[in-house]
This record gives sequence, C-alpha cells and structure tokens, in this order.
Amino acid sequence: MSKARLILVTQNQHKLKEITPLFKKYNVEFDTNTLEKYEIRSESIEEIARAAAKTAFDILQKPVVVDDTGFFINALNGFPGSYAGIVLNFIGYEGILRLMPENEVRASKFMT
Repeated sequence: MSKARLILVTQNQHKLKEITPLFKKYNVEFDTNTLEKYEIRSESIEEIARAAAKTAFDILQKPVVVDDTGFFINALNGFPGSYAGIVLNFIGYEGILRLMPENEVRASKFMT
C-alpha cells in the first residue's frame, strides 16, 4: 500500500515531530511548508484553523494540515483562549498569573 502524503503548514518544526507518530498507523507521511498562514482573529480555534487550511489549500493546491492551539484558563473565563500566542508574547505566564487572585483554582487546558 502506498503512503499518502500531506503538507503540514507550520513554522514550528516541533509540530512535525508531534504529528508524525499519530498518523503512522494510517500510512500517512508529511512534508512541511513554512508558508505564512493567514490567520483570522476569532475566539474559535476551529474557525481559525478552517480559514488557515482553506487559504493554504488555495495557494498550494494540495491537501494540507494546519494546527491552531488555544490556552483556556477556567478562572479567567477561558482567557486567553485563541489569543494565547499574542497574550504570552506581551505579558508572559507571570503576567497571566498576576491576573488571577491567589485563592483561585488555576485549572486550565490547551485545546488544538
């Protein structure tokens, strides 16, 4: 059986190492492309990923995989969510921690 090849559109080469084992059993291999992906502003990581995939496909005219990740903190009503990269660049993890009172439960999750 021949392997399917998809293009992983990312600037982060670590993502290739993360995703490759997940698809090995499906006989899928990845090439990467560092195409600057168009990223819309949205609170929905699904909407951001969908728009990025459409844009990348329109440019490359080949099957693509894109990834968008959000960081959701319960005590901050899901903030920073899909804006995690921007927020972390400006205020860092220490800044986020300062936004939460000391007695707050600091449960959070990453979603991709």
